Amino acid sequence: MRHAPFLASSLLVASLVLAQQTGFEFRGMRTGMTEAQLMSALNSIHKTGSSRIECPYLQGKKMCGFRNGNSSYAASMNSADVVCAITYYFETTADESSESFVRALSSKYGKPHVEQRTYTNGLGNQFTAREYMWLRGKQLLSVEEVCGTIGKHCVRIDDAAKSL
Repeated sequence: MRHAPFLASSLLVASLVLAQQTGFEFRGMRTGMTEAQLMSALNSIHKTGSSRIECPYLQGKKMCGFRNGNSSYAASMNSADVVCAITYYFETTADESSESFVRALSSKYGKPHVEQRTYTNGLGNQFTAREYMWLRGKQLLSVEEVCGTIGKHCVRIDDAAKSL
């Protein structure tokens, strides 16, 4: 019984290390999934049926996509047909907002690094938006208040992240 505190602390350290090494997950999707696993995850979220998920080759790279109303998913596949990046694009609704995703992901992955960016539109008007980022090794999870266009937000998991 003398070794019980040592064993308990060793198990705690091992579980913390394992938690830090595992990748990010969003709505049952993560990088490293096969195309079939991705389709299964999307189908379980939206009851899509695999016929609504398209996976064409664009510029020599396989990209899988699915649109559901004002939201959409895009997944980049590597040369082994394994997901290496996933992006969920959405517009703010009563059920979904950047803030709600940041709260949920913060409770799961801890406090994010936050960057504020200034954007200028075609009329010269400036506005600011934030990007919330979690980093584990080379994998990045982010929530962006502006993603491509004003009013469009995204949650992204990417295996090719740069340091924060």
